[in-house]
Amino acid sequence: MRILWIAGVAALAGCSASWPVNGELGGDPVTGTATAAVSGGSFRVQNARGLVCAGTYDAYSAEITITAPVTCSDGRKGRAVISRKTNLLAGTGIVRLDDGTEGRFVFGDLSFAKEFGS
Repeated sequence: MRILWIAGVAALAGCSASWPVNGELGGDPVTGTATAAVSGGSFRVQNARGLVCAGTYDAYSAEITITAPVTCSDGRKGRAVISRKTNLLAGTGIVRLDDGTEGRFVFGDLSFAKEFGS
């Protein structure tokens, strides 16, 4: 429910709330942000070679596990399964692209090494 409160505050203030995203995709490190806004949720990560993968999610959902479509700048597409902590402000995700490439990420105040042991 806290994410709903944040989204409501963002609506009144005309802004959004963002969290850092860190992880790996196909073995390459990625970094980016996840954002909750009145218009919805979005995320975007990029690797050092310029590959960008992004998607959207329902920022108003209070579900702990959600799925989100992912589209990458090189044309690949896929799905992310996102498992949020009960406060909905941090969590982990697993991405699988249409060519079989997989990735893992954390967002919020979580440590990639602690969550995934690497």
